[in-house]
Amino acid sequence: MPSMNFNLNDFCNLVGRRFSKEKILDKLPMMLGVEWLGSRGDELIIKVPTNRPDLLSVEGLARASRSFIGLKKGLINFDLAESDYFLKISKSVKSVRPFLSIAVIKGVKLTDDVIKSLIQLREKLQSYCSNGIKAFIGIHDLRAVKFPLNYTIVETSSSKFIPINSSKAIALNQLSEQKESPVILSADDEVISLPGIATSELTKLRSSTNDLLIEVTGTDSLIVSKVLSILVASLIERKTKVYSVIVREGKFKHAAPDLSPSRFKLDINYCNKLLGIKLSSKRVIGLLERMGYGIKHKDDQLIVEVPCYRLDVLHPIDLVEDLAVAYGYAKFNHETPLIPSVGSELPKEETINLIRERLASYGYNEVINCLLTNQDVLFNKMLAVETPVVKLLNSKSSEHNLCRNSLTPLIINLLSLNKHNDYPQAIFEVGDVLIRRGNEVIQDKRLCFAKARNNSNYTEVKLVAENLLSLLNVKFKTKDFTSSSFIKDRASAIRFGKEQIGFFGDVNPEVLNNFGIKIPVAICEIRISGLI
Repeated sequence: MPSMNFNLNDFCNLVGRRFSKEKILDKLPMMLGVEWLGSRGDELIIKVPTNRPDLLSVEGLARASRSFIGLKKGLINFDLAESDYFLKISKSVKSVRPFLSIAVIKGVKLTDDVIKSLIQLREKLQSYCSNGIKAFIGIHDLRAVKFPLNYTIVETSSSKFIPINSSKAIALNQLSEQKESPVILSADDEVISLPGIATSELTKLRSSTNDLLIEVTGTDSLIVSKVLSILVASLIERKTKVYSVIVREGKFKHAAPDLSPSRFKLDINYCNKLLGIKLSSKRVIGLLERMGYGIKHKDDQLIVEVPCYRLDVLHPIDLVEDLAVAYGYAKFNHETPLIPSVGSELPKEETINLIRERLASYGYNEVINCLLTNQDVLFNKMLAVETPVVKLLNSKSSEHNLCRNSLTPLIINLLSLNKHNDYPQAIFEVGDVLIRRGNEVIQDKRLCFAKARNNSNYTEVKLVAENLLSLLNVKFKTKDFTSSSFIKDRASAIRFGKEQIGFFGDVNPEVLNNFGIKIPVAICEIRISGLI
């Protein structure tokens, strides 16, 4: 959970009501799910739920509090003034950083409180967005920006840029390792933003700044749009005015930012069933309005309007959660579930935990990899023959577009991500893989463990495998195993009856080189689904 600081007096002014520090400490956690970290005089420090980035500013916190206590309930309709500001998005950015949203804010009074809040919100949102990868925020002094703007690709060796807090122009290749990089150009072809890296000194905010240009670029269209909405909605709390920017992309034009609410259908019976209570439609509407939603009512069906800054509402169940918050968790009756049994661990889970304990006693550390991976890790780097796997349709990421059918590639990949750590390294994973056989998909439980060190060899992992299989009372045999992923004559298959249930061996140096690993690695993988 990210933390944030805010000033007590600034918060009270934004809410429109005075509160003692003690009352805020008592009420805010129950209202908004925040946690207290401490205070320094009138400076309060809280932890904000990870799913509520709209609360990462004092403005967002005040807006939510004002609605919850009933001073101004329901959906806030944001006015967007028309303008002739214009930005063009070039097709060339599509393969690099394809999405951009932009807004002009006028009438900003940059007091100390406003500056602190704006800087903090920008930093927290960028951290939320994988340190600027999913979304990068640029904030500019509008006076220094010459329209129309152009979001395009330039060659880094021939383009120059004055980074913020610098007085000298430098070539972009001193900031970016890429030969080409996305930039935002002003009408006079000055680089005002190098998305993902820095903004320009030319458009830096100054004490006399009253009007802002905010641009957000990134790789996820939803996050880019919502991040800008959060920033704009926070500044609107400071009595500013928002102007649209016409964005042209190919033949299509639209006005940014998009501050319109999204809409969800919500059935009142669905709410009552999930929460185990009986609330009237009038009561449900009142509670949802306390959480800042707009409501349109027809019989037992509600159309809920979700504010543009709420990034966390993706499904009606999220609305039910907010309904429970507004109702008050303390009001729910404690009931014993009508289940005629006592919960306990499944026998196979007890066995898996025994395996975990045994490997930990041998000095192995448990890891958990993602079920999703990609062609490069699963086959190409492993020098493996491609086999049918479960693939994702319309995957948004080329890094995670198919399901693993083996744990070994991901364990080796994880070792490659830890090259900077000391050796020896010994890790293991117990996890699921998906095996595709024709139109059938089989879920398999696997165990994989590996050791990376200077004198590592497969004899070590063989002894561990023998011990673990003995623990499971499995009578097995080993047989020569040939695979391009392993050194010739330095790998064995593990057989149980007529079936191969695993393998171990020394990883092929060429495979290690593909992953950037310079230390020998011995690895073992066992299918434990039929053994536990």
